[in-house]
Amino acid sequence: MVNKKKIGIAVLIIAVLLIIGNFFFGKQPPRYEKPPKDSVARKAWLSENIDYAGGNDFVYIDYDVPSWKKIEKMKKSMAMEPKYPAFMSAIQEYGSTTNTVDILYFADDLKDMGVNTYFIAPSYMQQYSKTKGEFELFYSGYKDLDLLSQDEARRALAHTILMAKEQGMAVILFPDYVELEDGGMARLGIADDLEDHLEKIALDLAQVAEDYQVEYFIPSNQIEMLLVTNGYSVEETVRRTNAFYARVVPKIREIYKGKILYKMGGFNKWRNYENISLDGADLFGFTGCYANDPDFISRDIKEAARMADKLSARYGIPWMNVEFLIRSAKDQERDLGGVKSDLPIEEYYQAGLEAFNQYAKNAVGFTVHSLLGSGKVYGTAAVPLIREFFAGRK
Repeated sequence: MVNKKKIGIAVLIIAVLLIIGNFFFGKQPPRYEKPPKDSVARKAWLSENIDYAGGNDFVYIDYDVPSWKKIEKMKKSMAMEPKYPAFMSAIQEYGSTTNTVDILYFADDLKDMGVNTYFIAPSYMQQYSKTKGEFELFYSGYKDLDLLSQDEARRALAHTILMAKEQGMAVILFPDYVELEDGGMARLGIADDLEDHLEKIALDLAQVAEDYQVEYFIPSNQIEMLLVTNGYSVEETVRRTNAFYARVVPKIREIYKGKILYKMGGFNKWRNYENISLDGADLFGFTGCYANDPDFISRDIKEAARMADKLSARYGIPWMNVEFLIRSAKDQERDLGGVKSDLPIEEYYQAGLEAFNQYAKNAVGFTVHSLLGSGKVYGTAAVPLIREFFAGRK
């Protein structure tokens, strides 16, 4: 008679041996490898393997999250007063790992490009939350795939802000919640209570912004886009967006003494912004451009600047571009299901920067998206164009 128990044990042993063998001898994905120690080779490796938008949210980096004691010591040693550049030459990256990598390894490249403002985008997610139905700060580990605890995540966020300020950059802090986009509200069972979740996140992050003297705080990352990509009409999107800001911004003002930026995007047509209220904002910004050809970029920037100037005059506050994203062929494959246009990235930037200089004369900032992630400019011929543009906008 066959001993089923012994067979089961044998199968288990074989499975474990196969897993161990594959771990030690099988080819691992690049993100599991340690980057080269040589600084030039390491930067090249990181630039190829950091791809938050593609789902690769982890690479090994030589970084330990400091203790609160070390963070407070660093904070006390620095001049924390907010700095407000006359023109914000900005970089935006999504992803906590990417933010950290930028500051740790690419600060000199950012300075060489003329960057004086850095967007930091901590992610809030429900999927990994220990409190059912709630959104928590999401940070993956820097030396393994384990998620950081909430305390570790808060330390990592605080340290990233301090490192950016230590480099002399102004900081724009905003929450990211990618789970909610593109039908995510229905998948998570969120409808009329969206604003409740966004308010909790905004007030939580506003305290961080105040504690570390962040220059600009964004209450919500493109709430218009969240609503529209979840099937809400233009009219309902406008109503809920205005109601959200009217409800939340006064509460933020009780916590945060810096400047509030409304980051607006994904609302289909520029005229849809006509009835968005900017009451409560110190500054606002439009996202763009997600173009297939340079001519479209020029036309789109012209129309965006026309609407921005109109709103700026109405509310008496300045505006900036808060995302300029040109998808690479790889980005297009992932986001659009195929390559729509494969011109060199510098041709898109040439058109965009020239149009911005021509039509967006009143803008107080321009944001490259991004150094390493989706729309990566690092190592491309777009960099000298950006450097020249930023130098001319000082």
